Amino acid sequence: MVAVLMSTYNGQKYIKKQIDSILNQTFSDFLLYIRDDGSTDNTVNIIKEYKDERICLICAENVGPAESFFDLLRQVDDCEYIFFCDQDDEWYPDKIELMLREIEKYDEPTMVFSDFTMIDENSAVTSESYEKHCGLQIEKGDKILPKILAQPYVFGCAAVINRKLAEMVKYPPAGIEMHDCWISLTAASVGNLIYMPIQTIMHRFHSSNATGRADSDSFVARFRRMTVEMKNVSKNSYLRLNQAKLLLETHGELIKPQQRKLLEDICNAKMQGRISLIMALVRNHVSRQRTLNTLFFYSSVLLYKGDC
Repeated sequence: MVAVLMSTYNGQKYIKKQIDSILNQTFSDFLLYIRDDGSTDNTVNIIKEYKDERICLICAENVGPAESFFDLLRQVDDCEYIFFCDQDDEWYPDKIELMLREIEKYDEPTMVFSDFTMIDENSAVTSESYEKHCGLQIEKGDKILPKILAQPYVFGCAAVINRKLAEMVKYPPAGIEMHDCWISLTAASVGNLIYMPIQTIMHRFHSSNATGRADSDSFVARFRRMTVEMKNVSKNSYLRLNQAKLLLETHGELIKPQQRKLLEDICNAKMQGRISLIMALVRNHVSRQRTLNTLFFYSSVLLYKGDC
């Protein structure tokens, strides 16, 4: 069985377009689980207007997007493949069909993610490809973990996971960055993280996004982060690198040898201080897509004011 998990919160503006795009998929044998995270607008009423038996609505207290998705994940134990879904995107009609065809090839814990089209709040296309827009060069196999430790570019809304991976991540440790970040790091550490270079959704960037901004890689945005927001950026960089420790503590010997060596090296260097940590990051190719962004990332680690 296939499950699509959607967390909603005050999403009345775009929710109908998203639900329609899911219900009109070429692959129709799925259940759409919607957990409303305490909306105060008309979101729930819009969902209730649908009479499709594939929709399962859960109204619950507000816990934030990450925990809301994990709560949903714990409720679909009978589903072999699980898709994650934002409330304000639009899916291309063959998304489920194409991604199932890919993930069914793998027996290990696996996450498959795809490229996507970028749209704005008015549904105008701002870029046909997120990969090209950001200049991503997405690694394969064991080489992908160092990259997503520094720059998480796996979006849950454009991903599917299998049951084996779902069982490993449905009870996450405290301190994770975001649900899709943690799931992708786990997949890259213990199993497979597979990229499909095709667009499967139109992902909407707007001022109310829970994660991600369309201008996050622009020169103006980077300059602002280097000045006004450096304190928060440094804190986020350390949070990101702390995922290495969480992976080792949570998954232990299940982590593949080469990946475990990388994570242990980062953790050991982190205890020795910032310079040792930077050396370990360079040694293990933990870097971002562009040289300037990598230097900025290293600088944010060096300037962090908290405890190592």
